[in-house]
Amino acid sequence: MYGCTQKEVESLIASGESDEILRKIVHKYKNLEDTHAFVLIEGVTGNEDIDFDFNLKIAHAINAPLYLFSSAKSKSEEMVM
Repeated sequence: MYGCTQKEVESLIASGESDEILRKIVHKYKNLEDTHAFVLIEGVTGNEDIDFDFNLKIAHAINAPLYLFSSAKSKSEEMVM
């Protein structure tokens, strides 16, 4: 299951409807929440500039904790810390 495809996200951002992305994700989550005891969400990946902030918005909207996992491959200690 997914909240939005990459193509949907790109189209909604291009048309200035980025709030619709969050609405779709929350709607699909709420449908799953009603029928499942546990829902694991991977979150948005692929764009380091928006990933954290948008994943934080999603977590806040569904009242979920946020656990951040990131790769430090090819990054300096200063960049990671």
